Amino acid sequence: MSDEATDPKITVPKAITESKVVNPLLARARLPGDTFRLPSHGMFYTNGELDDTVEDGEVHVYPMTAIDEIVISSPAKLFSGEGIIEVFKRCIPSILIPEELLAQDVDFLLLCLRKVSYGSTLEVERVHEGCTAEREEGTEPRKQLFNADIGKMIAKTKELSAAEITKHYRIEMDNDQIVKMQPMRFSSYIKLMQLISQEQEGETIDEHVQNNMMLNQLADMILSVDEIADTVMIREWLDVVTPNQVRKINDSISKMAKWGIDTTFKVKCRDCKKSMEVEVPTNPLALFS
Repeated sequence: MSDEATDPKITVPKAITESKVVNPLLARARLPGDTFRLPSHGMFYTNGELDDTVEDGEVHVYPMTAIDEIVISSPAKLFSGEGIIEVFKRCIPSILIPEELLAQDVDFLLLCLRKVSYGSTLEVERVHEGCTAEREEGTEPRKQLFNADIGKMIAKTKELSAAEITKHYRIEMDNDQIVKMQPMRFSSYIKLMQLISQEQEGETIDEHVQNNMMLNQLADMILSVDEIADTVMIREWLDVVTPNQVRKINDSISKMAKWGIDTTFKVKCRDCKKSMEVEVPTNPLALFS
């Protein structure tokens, strides 16, 4: 054995001792994905929801991994929205705060994620409820399998414009106050779905708690009142306005410009040959299971 090997004064360079073998399998494992423009064009995102490099709402969507598929379709994480949030952060890295995306943008991105991960075709099983084809007495219409073209749906997505925001998201109240609205955020949508689910399961919700939750969700959709955007002040304002004023805001919400991805497509029933409309669910359990 040489003296150099045993000499304590001689050290092996750190770069050599900590060298890491590059796994050649990883270089080609992940597909490149594709770039899509959010139907909102990134408007309303002023609090760090998107990376500074995002322009005109264009984000790059990478395909999911096997782990992502498990996470996004996990029933335990579906109810809270955590599955979508986790996967968006990994597969769409330019989205920094997924929970604060607009709900329509989330639906759009779920279809984009489906397309880059599995391709443009999605099989949807439906029953034609209005089927008039002859069948044996007591026999229900059969389930039919149809192919939806996700790529076409994405291409036909209706985008939000600044002109529509000025026209449809501005309310003049009876007391001359000006209320500026914004579309529902994903975080508010999740809370609404949780409330609906509780009611459907027959869970008793205290009326005061329910009213408070509804006003909180309404406050989340108010961008400003008389140019004041403080959320605490807006919530306090909602507590003192009249029921008619609240109804006016709710009526305006229902009339806001319709935009985002249209997940319906028309087909012909194979039994009665009549036209029917099929809707692609944006539920991750249906999209990715």
